[in-house]
Amino acid sequence: MKNLDNMDSEILSMLTESGRDSFDELSKKLDISEKTVKKRIKKLEEEGIIKGYTARVNPEIVSRKMTAFLKIETELPNIQDLARKLREFNKVCEIHKTARGTDVLLKVRDKNRKSISRFVEQKLSTFENVKDVKITMAIETYKEKLMEM
Repeated sequence: MKNLDNMDSEILSMLTESGRDSFDELSKKLDISEKTVKKRIKKLEEEGIIKGYTARVNPEIVSRKMTAFLKIETELPNIQDLARKLREFNKVCEIHKTARGTDVLLKVRDKNRKSISRFVEQKLSTFENVKDVKITMAIETYKEKLMEM
């Protein structure tokens, strides 16, 4: 685990809020030189702390209004094959192996409950070694963010 100094933490905090700020804007907000900001961001990228830059899409506007969490119980000691298959579906936002070791937790977004149910019935339950899928539908989201510093 990498220990970050206060300045690196501040830079990361600002980038997670607005990744479109220029080096010049960041340097003014932080009261340091633009060259220092560039150097620090480059170092954070090289060390793999910053993995990339992305746009935050409003899921409701792009017809992904429903969020569900799917707990998949498998018979597999190694779930890498299942995770690889699940990555292919755009509606799958997150894939997590749980502490139990044979369970997978998914975060899924789609247009409605029916489309999520169809995904479970017609796709997930057909995968080999999937024993059971439990669906928890979210009725309201109060916070959704990749990560904060």
